[in-house]
Amino acid sequence: MNDIFWNAYPWLLWIHDYAKSMRFNPYGLLTALLTRYSALLPPNVVLQVTDNDLPMSLNLDAVLVGTAGTGKGRQLAAARRLIPSNDSPVPFKEIKPKSGEGVVSKFAEMRPATDENGKPLKGQYSLQVLADRLEIVLGEVTYLAAAVGMDGSTLLSLLLEAFSNEAIGGNTRGRQTDLVLPPYAYRLSCLVCAQPACSGVFFDNTESGFASRFVFARAGDPEAPDVRPPKPAGTLGVDADLIPHGLSSMQLETLIDKGSIEKLPKAGELGYPLTSIAFPKSAADYADRLQLEGSRGLMGDLDAHKVEPTAKVAALIALLNLNISGHALADGFTVSDTDWQLALSYMTASAEARTYCMESAKYSRRSAKAQRKADDMIAAEEAERIRHAELLRRAERYILRRMGEKDPSHAGIRHAVLQQATSRTYRDVFGEAIAALIEKGHVIEREGGNGAKIYIATGG
Repeated sequence: MNDIFWNAYPWLLWIHDYAKSMRFNPYGLLTALLTRYSALLPPNVVLQVTDNDLPMSLNLDAVLVGTAGTGKGRQLAAARRLIPSNDSPVPFKEIKPKSGEGVVSKFAEMRPATDENGKPLKGQYSLQVLADRLEIVLGEVTYLAAAVGMDGSTLLSLLLEAFSNEAIGGNTRGRQTDLVLPPYAYRLSCLVCAQPACSGVFFDNTESGFASRFVFARAGDPEAPDVRPPKPAGTLGVDADLIPHGLSSMQLETLIDKGSIEKLPKAGELGYPLTSIAFPKSAADYADRLQLEGSRGLMGDLDAHKVEPTAKVAALIALLNLNISGHALADGFTVSDTDWQLALSYMTASAEARTYCMESAKYSRRSAKAQRKADDMIAAEEAERIRHAELLRRAERYILRRMGEKDPSHAGIRHAVLQQATSRTYRDVFGEAIAALIEKGHVIEREGGNGAKIYIATGG
């Protein structure tokens, strides 16, 4: 147990003790909770680590790593129970998309416009906002791998774009499908349950920074005690009513229609105010140092986006603490140094889980490759055995036929004569074929003059 981390706040210790009582890894449960809380926050809640950067989205991507039986699905269910959704004007949804277009269509759609009698107006469409916050929840990483691997799939690019708060969607020829969601118009977090051996989808795309956009957590608990600990008293204490409700559908529709916040009025009911979370100087210094390393090309692919998930985790820890303490989010809220240090500690555990996941995936691939090679060798040996047996069978029939042609009276035929009369196709197995025919009783072997062997077909 990381005593400093889990004892930083009473509610963190509660999560730790609850996870232990449920046979969960505490970091796994915390990750499921952070991802869910991220998904419940409206998209106008943003964070800004330094003055040199634009406000950052709180979209969080996470991986629960564990073999079968480690409780990944149960942790998802626990997160839903412990953090209920609120009754915001634009509802929150969990989705399981197969494509990037499928994600965008859950946020908004272009519906045919109608007249006062409800009749469609030809060629006219109106924007309808369906949701402003979604959580992609995938209980099996193989689903993600299959969806990303489909020809023409845009899911991978959408996840990359959404993490960085870029515009998602696309311009199409059809007016009904011509829909782009600009930055700050959507909240999209993602939680994937992954068996380590099947998690190659994250590491096959490291050049694009895919894995670096995710936090990782072990679902199973190698340190679970033999005796199940009791559940902690009370509840986590998240108040759904204190989760920000966000802006109106009209404000969202106006932002989507205009295409960016910069094109909106600064005030009034059609404005789109951002609630920005500030960070301490220690976080800004950390971000500047990593950005310098990145600029110099010193950051590896797996840590290319380390600042963003660290900042998002710090902000979510701070926001959960604010909520559980009974306070609503207001302008000017700042992440504390404690929250920042907790995020750095969490990211250390995340890196360890990611390494475990990556090494397990590599080992699985190597094992599968070795098994394929072994199977190929066995198959080749079996094929050779079958080929040789068939060749021997044909050789036996051929030799009997040649003996009938060369020795019709069954007086006997010398070894050298019979071997010479045998086709080159069967020369290599001639000795085996004769031995087999003798064993089966189809040929009798006799001693001739000068010790030469003579073969007589029995006709049996």
